[in-house]
Amino acid sequence: MNSDPLTTLLLLGTGRMQTPPAAPFPAVSGAWEGLDWSQPESAALSACALQAAATNAGFAPRPNVSLPPACPADQLPTAAPGASGLLRRILGGEYPECLPEWLECCAAAHHTAAPRDLPALLDKAGQDASKRPLIAAVLGERGRWLAERLDLAGLFPPPGTPPDDAWDIGSLPQRTAWLQHHRTTDPARAATALTAAWPQESGETRAAFLTVIGNTPTPDEIPLLETATSDRKREVRLLARTALMARPDSSWTTRAIARARPLLKVEGKLLTKRLVLQLPETFDPAWKADGMEEKVPAGSKGLGPKAWWAVQLLACVPLSAWEQAFGMDFSKLLTLNKDPDSASVILSGWLESATTGPEPTTAAALAAHLATLEKWPVSALLLPTFQRLLSVVPDETAAHLVETAEAGILAKHSPAQLFTATTFPLPASAAPRWLKALLPHLQHQPYPILQAPTVRQLARRFPASFLTEALAVLAK
Repeated sequence: MNSDPLTTLLLLGTGRMQTPPAAPFPAVSGAWEGLDWSQPESAALSACALQAAATNAGFAPRPNVSLPPACPADQLPTAAPGASGLLRRILGGEYPECLPEWLECCAAAHHTAAPRDLPALLDKAGQDASKRPLIAAVLGERGRWLAERLDLAGLFPPPGTPPDDAWDIGSLPQRTAWLQHHRTTDPARAATALTAAWPQESGETRAAFLTVIGNTPTPDEIPLLETATSDRKREVRLLARTALMARPDSSWTTRAIARARPLLKVEGKLLTKRLVLQLPETFDPAWKADGMEEKVPAGSKGLGPKAWWAVQLLACVPLSAWEQAFGMDFSKLLTLNKDPDSASVILSGWLESATTGPEPTTAAALAAHLATLEKWPVSALLLPTFQRLLSVVPDETAAHLVETAEAGILAKHSPAQLFTATTFPLPASAAPRWLKALLPHLQHQPYPILQAPTVRQLARRFPASFLTEALAVLAK
């Protein structure tokens, strides 16, 4: 039977108490004697509180246990109370698809999650590997310190330090992280590893590796990139061309400029000046090794074989190279492209160059020039090409291009596809038609999965002058 007097009293009831129970510890004797035992019920509850406090305060720690290092001070402020409240609702199961957006916004504002939310975020990181990079960005020093205490630090490796064996046995994201890191710290080693693995990789993997290289190739990667221009996968060929076009010192770029330069010349004087194209007579087999195709692909309307070869030759040359060749700004050169027999072919080649190896200034000039034309080249009417052009020019230029083309060639394109593939603010003239086209996508169920992200994009991208009308339409 339990010999604790207070426990015995509570089990038997205060009505049977003859004398108050003795204090359980000498340290609480004074407080114990001050209890009003004439009111046995309240005195018994107060006695329980005293005993519990004394028991916890008197806990003897385990011997030979070292304290963990103190948590470093956070250098960033925590998220505002309102934002933290939203996070707790999301983590509690309300609109869970909004979590990535909350984490991105918090990181973009250079804030960390509130301390009380860190355990729940660490639990989420343990459950969903895809969200770990986003969660790591808002943990702060306290969150990383807590992850180490809970043996979860392995979920958040320090940025830029992938495991050394990740290239050989890791997943594709781990391998691309390894490649990205070593391209900075040891470019020769990264290029050697990539070259050795290249023949065994799938087309999708090769494309992922070239995406890491982007338009910043190192000298050690140029030989591999020149080989990749004739890859069997078209995406790989375009990515390799993008990288090489950023390296004027590569032999591939030197050959491309040498081949294309004789095709163009300026004829006439003063107001009669115009750019003229000389089509190639035959297809040189050496061109195929550099990624060019002899046969005209299906869907290339209005292009004969010679025009197709010319488009490819022009597409391999950075647009800035023509500025150097003719000694004038590219925008001025565009105004000279008015020969009725060749203007469309030249513009198609330049458009491919602008979207494959983009240069911000020349690409913006080309987009602005397109906006002034009543008739666009066939290549610009293709949705993938138009999407790429909108994605490589500044937002203001993209919005202007859409506004001027809205009544013309854009009438043939799907606003829903363009909306999801771009980020620029929508011009007022285009907003009504785009909203009408997007309405079917807003009527899917369930609401949290398909409607909410699109509505948030609309709110960000529609002009303020159109919001009242848009809200009225959405309310229906």
